[in-house]
Amino acid sequence: MNNKTLINILILIVIGTSCNNLEKELISVYHFRLFTTNSEEISDTTILTKKFKIFDNRTFEIYSEPGEDSLFNYAVDPLNELEERILFFNDTCKLVESKTYRLNGKEIEINKYNLDRENSEDEESYIYYNTEIGLIAVYNYSWFTFDYFDHISTIGLLDKMKSDNSGFIRKNKSGSS
Repeated sequence: MNNKTLINILILIVIGTSCNNLEKELISVYHFRLFTTNSEEISDTTILTKKFKIFDNRTFEIYSEPGEDSLFNYAVDPLNELEERILFFNDTCKLVESKTYRLNGKEIEINKYNLDRENSEDEESYIYYNTEIGLIAVYNYSWFTFDYFDHISTIGLLDKMKSDNSGFIRKNKSGSS
């Protein structure tokens, strides 16, 4: 193999690798350790990438640390059933309600799904999801933890969600959503 062929192969590898990285969206995930009306301070921030992977003939949105292909932090499959259910990891979550927020001159509909495994404790969560954007937030209402996914198209949404007192975000004290 001559030098020119070797250089062309290396250029193709670099271009292919660069294009792959451009397709992945970098997302800041803000973790609130105690998400109540009295205390809403970010306890830490993680950077994740959003990718699509196929497992068992299902296409999942995978959220993982940059450069990590085998481990992931979150996995969502919208199940293509009129948005009535999503698969969050291995759990089927049913749609509880939807709410539309006005943001940057556009309307964004956020679907709220309930995760509650039978005979299990402390996993109870609301999953906030939009089919075009992806995972918006995960609110564990047993522990009052809230993970917010800050996508490029959702800048400003966190403030709207934090100030939402309608019961869409936080679980009402009566136990209903």
